Amino acid sequence: MNPTDDQAGSEAIRPNRSEIERVLHRYWGHSSFRPGQAEIVEAVLAGRDVFGVLPTGSGKTVGYALPAAVLGGLTLVISPLVALMADQAAGLNRRGIRAAFIHSGLSARQIEQRWIDAEYGLFRLLYVSPERLQTELFEARAARLGVRRLAVDEAHCVSEWGHDFRPAYLAVKRARTLLGDPPMAALTATATPEVRRDVLDLLGLRNPVVVIAGFDRPNIVWSVETTDDKITAARRSLSRVPGAGILFAATRRGAEEWGKRLNGWGIPAAVYHGGLDSQVRETARIRWQEGEVRIMAATNAFGMGIDRPDVRLVLHTDLPGSLEAYYQEAGRAGRDGCEAHAVLLYHPSDIAGRQALIRAGRPDIRQIRAVYDAVCNLERISLGSRPEGEVTPDLEQAALLSKCSPYTVRRVLATLEEEAIWTLVHHRKGSLALRMLQSPQSLRHYASGRPGRRLAQFVEAVLRTAPVESYTSWQEVDERRLARKASLSVERVRAGLGFLAQRGFLEWAPAEDAVRIVFNEPRVARVTVDQRRMERALRRAETRLDVMVRYATASVCRRRFILGYFGEEAPAECAACDVCLSERERPAVALGEEAAYALLLETAQKSRYGPHWAHRLGIEPERLEAMLERLLALGFLRRTSGQQFMITEAGYDYLDQWAPSG
Repeated sequence: MNPTDDQAGSEAIRPNRSEIERVLHRYWGHSSFRPGQAEIVEAVLAGRDVFGVLPTGSGKTVGYALPAAVLGGLTLVISPLVALMADQAAGLNRRGIRAAFIHSGLSARQIEQRWIDAEYGLFRLLYVSPERLQTELFEARAARLGVRRLAVDEAHCVSEWGHDFRPAYLAVKRARTLLGDPPMAALTATATPEVRRDVLDLLGLRNPVVVIAGFDRPNIVWSVETTDDKITAARRSLSRVPGAGILFAATRRGAEEWGKRLNGWGIPAAVYHGGLDSQVRETARIRWQEGEVRIMAATNAFGMGIDRPDVRLVLHTDLPGSLEAYYQEAGRAGRDGCEAHAVLLYHPSDIAGRQALIRAGRPDIRQIRAVYDAVCNLERISLGSRPEGEVTPDLEQAALLSKCSPYTVRRVLATLEEEAIWTLVHHRKGSLALRMLQSPQSLRHYASGRPGRRLAQFVEAVLRTAPVESYTSWQEVDERRLARKASLSVERVRAGLGFLAQRGFLEWAPAEDAVRIVFNEPRVARVTVDQRRMERALRRAETRLDVMVRYATASVCRRRFILGYFGEEAPAECAACDVCLSERERPAVALGEEAAYALLLETAQKSRYGPHWAHRLGIEPERLEAMLERLLALGFLRRTSGQQFMITEAGYDYLDQWAPSG
């Protein structure tokens, strides 16, 4: 089955399941689809709009890449993951599916050439960021691209209720019109019912095929241990569950401390967080991936690309900020289908720590303006001017100049990207940022005047590796490729670049420190942000934390709680979480509490949920939450939109038992 591009321009092709499974095997080597994949592929092949929710690790890419391979024509993929675009495109090219990407890390000439290549049909898939849809160049070329299908990855980013809201996603609906209204496939890994409604509405999906792959992971045993001695509790979990594991800590310091502690116990462990050198992180990942160490002690920076199937334990030593984040991180356990454990260690004091992290992640206007001015001053950007290409500010200097912490500086960078003030371009793993300041002749002349040949050989390796564009702007360079050409270790390459930088021949920055910034507008005297939107984002973060606390303190089935949050039905008990395993003999409602539960049901029947319920019932708010969760688990209540509750038929039956007999 190899239809031509001319065929792709005709009516939608509908190959049968066995045919598309052959294509799946040809390009991906799989003999069958994962849950939800086939339904999405078939809908895209039929020319339908599609909304797919497939949990992390379920292979969303297949949903739009396989139809692109079958039908031909161009599929435009909207993705917020700029740092991964090159890797995703490279992966598809290795499979024999022509793909490319456009982001601000490319020179203007490279960007123009890729648009031209796309227009002339050289690619099956082209990855772009949502911000790219708002450029004049895109608007001028959109109608000429001949886009046959539009794919929107991480579609939850369009919703303010999503955990990664990206305002630029709101431009997708208009971009679709400019492209000639091609069919759209919107895909995400996690989405609550509220987010799903936003995706359907804000992206303008028309009569879509909706595919919700089950969120249930029946092989995972979910448990929470409330303790004031997390060290002992962690050691107990690690001794009870053999095999590979991941230990998540909330901070870099926490990950370091747990790594030392584990090794001190004789449990081989590596450490991974964003503050480590990229080579150190990569070495740690490989050691864990290949089984040289048992446990990875990490922050949430240890995320994308982690595909080890035999993880038996994911242990959280700190309270995550949201149930979405917890589900994704814990869901890295047991991808081979065998029994695995997701354990959360909880103490009420965790709440204050997480609240502090939320506030630190939401910089105030003073911090925003201080960091903005620091970046502009470090790069010598004058008022009213807009730099050509990218700038790569020294983030340590920006922190000193703005009197903000390095963490706050990075949060400001992200906030101003959300506000479309600038666009961030992160470097790929194993790369560095390089800008040449002098001509090749000057560099060769200097090296030839030094004793020995080692420097001259290194200089030649740099000159052969550096892109032509690096003489006018910052460019990304594969440091491992440079190391091979120079016959040196990565550490020695960095030392050599530092030597040349000190003498004014070039500038460079390691990938973990280098964030390239593309200004979307000229510098202003007082940068402004949508403070109301920022306040809404803060309230949403606090609401998500409240849900996470409710999960940690719930006295009902953990699996039912998770599935209910994501809008799925589940039995009242699962017999595979700490609550169900320890309370199988527990009565539906404890003796002596029947009247209190009946009164709560009557309250739910008559009024909307609010703080006044606890006062009316004469109980503490925490007890009220536990009772509500119990009624949800029993099926006497169900949750509606806006965190409200509706009494069910089973609830009415229970109330009938307490009605006056007359």
